[in-house]
Amino acid sequence: MAFTSPLHWQIQYLVSALTKKNSKASIAEINQLVEQFGLDARIFFLSCLITEEFYPWPHSQNQNSQKLQLLSVELSQLALKPNFVSVIVQAFDGVGKTKHSPASSDEDSAFNISASFLNNFVKILKLPLPTQLMVGVALSTSGVASESA
Repeated sequence: MAFTSPLHWQIQYLVSALTKKNSKASIAEINQLVEQFGLDARIFFLSCLITEEFYPWPHSQNQNSQKLQLLSVELSQLALKPNFVSVIVQAFDGVGKTKHSPASSDEDSAFNISASFLNNFVKILKLPLPTQLMVGVALSTSGVASESA
């Protein structure tokens, strides 16, 4: 589902403005939006988090610990659900597409996932081993991963 207008902007704003000071209120609002608008909102939210912290890769070292912690918790909780693989693949498919730039096309913003990226991704997020394996298998069997993965 392509989000238009307020929902898209609000989720993107909440993720980009997330800090330690506003995390409790922002996370509560994000959870309310995801609860209200469902799976597509969760996928978009995950794409925004991944885009904020990992796009483009290699990313600057100015990563936000609040966003990383939130992403880690979200992925760990999502790993317990039967639709984890499809959700994570769709979330990664949306990476880079949540930051709109008039000069970039979908092909320019394609996010290539390599073995090096996956290794760093799971280490930075400190994901439990079962979740690491599920992320790796999900992305390696999808069309999202690059050939070097």
